[in-house]
Amino acid sequence: MSVTIVAQGYVQPGQGVALVDEAVRQIEQRRDRDRRPRGVARVFQQLENPGALLLVADQDSSGAFTASSDGAGRKPIFDSLCTGSIARYAFRRLSSYDTACRPPVFECAMVLSPTTARTVVQALSEQVLSPAVDALPGFVARYTYQDLENPDRFLTIQGWDSPANLDRFLQELAPRLTASLHGFGAQVDRFVGCRRVETRGPALVGSRSLA
Repeated sequence: MSVTIVAQGYVQPGQGVALVDEAVRQIEQRRDRDRRPRGVARVFQQLENPGALLLVADQDSSGAFTASSDGAGRKPIFDSLCTGSIARYAFRRLSSYDTACRPPVFECAMVLSPTTARTVVQALSEQVLSPAVDALPGFVARYTYQDLENPDRFLTIQGWDSPANLDRFLQELAPRLTASLHGFGAQVDRFVGCRRVETRGPALVGSRSLA
């Protein structure tokens, strides 16, 4: 089973840019050395608060993710970047859409639905909200996920070809999409950021049991 791990953490206040720059350097070095890749890992840095980081790591299976923690005794870079607790989730991918464009900026929406409204919220997202976004200029990528442990939680990651087109979406359409989801009692948390690094291999990821 393919599993996507999502983790959110924060670096020391005032040190976000410097620490992430150093982490990118280390990750690139480890990527060059690592001969046993286990999927793709991406780190996003929040535009509004550079100290906020989001890790999205695709793994071959839940067992592969647990095994990728650190068999050689080295601490995963994402964990070493962050201070305090790190929120972690395990998702299964529902759908993906890519174009040839490599998006410079992303909007990540975590939606927590009431159990009784889960089916309606999922259908609304797939049949109404997503097509509305598809019609906007600059939209180039979408990945959708459902939490393995809490099926009421969904994650959508959307890529945009420019900060200007992303900002237009956030100003003009995102509030209406959020209001539609709130109408069914769903909570919506957004993370708007840029992709700082993408690598194949376990160096970024931390251990998490799915039991």
